Amino acid sequence: RYGAVCYLEHSGTLRLGALRDVAVCVNSVGRVVAADGQRLTLVLEESEQIAAAFLGGTMKGPEARERLAELAALAQRAVDSGGRIVLADAFAGEQSRALLEALAPGVRCEEVAHRRRRPERWRFWTQGESDKSARAGAIEALRAEVRRGRRVYVACTAKGTAETLARTLESDGARVRLYTGDSDADTRRELRDVNTAWASERAQVVICSPVVSAGVSYD
Repeated sequence: RYGAVCYLEHSGTLRLGALRDVAVCVNSVGRVVAADGQRLTLVLEESEQIAAAFLGGTMKGPEARERLAELAALAQRAVDSGGRIVLADAFAGEQSRALLEALAPGVRCEEVAHRRRRPERWRFWTQGESDKSARAGAIEALRAEVRRGRRVYVACTAKGTAETLARTLESDGARVRLYTGDSDADTRRELRDVNTAWASERAQVVICSPVVSAGVSYD
């Protein structure tokens, strides 16, 4: 969407200027370095999800505070350089604005909505990890949909869950694409062009751990 370089393609420091535009996950934002005086635009893609992680308690403890401080430092660089802060979310609301206030108090932002109509043929399940019996029921319902030939995207909260589910569905004969923190470089590069990687002849089921959280657009 932004024509940016994916941070997964580079190791170490991501120097803006040498790299014109960089797309990076929140956990790696500390790798981004901007030159003094360089005008910087900070785009918070899926800002409601980022806000929920920081403000809703998904990310906790010293590491979460460190990540928030790194993001705040980058936001302040954008403000000081005369750049922009953009909330890019179809549903940007109070959580996004609360996050912005935490990052750069008193600063106004630009809002960009990428809104697509949800196809009516899709079904959605949300299932808590702690409810094992309900989770088992949801997995069986998912397997039934796959056996009927339906295409499915599964976002898992843990790598182990994603791997177990992938093995289960592959044993049912499904064409599964799995993306976790252990995926090799070639597999991760598929995320640059998911319309090809997830074409119906290649993938019936796509399963992702939190390694994919935002910024992937499949049409």
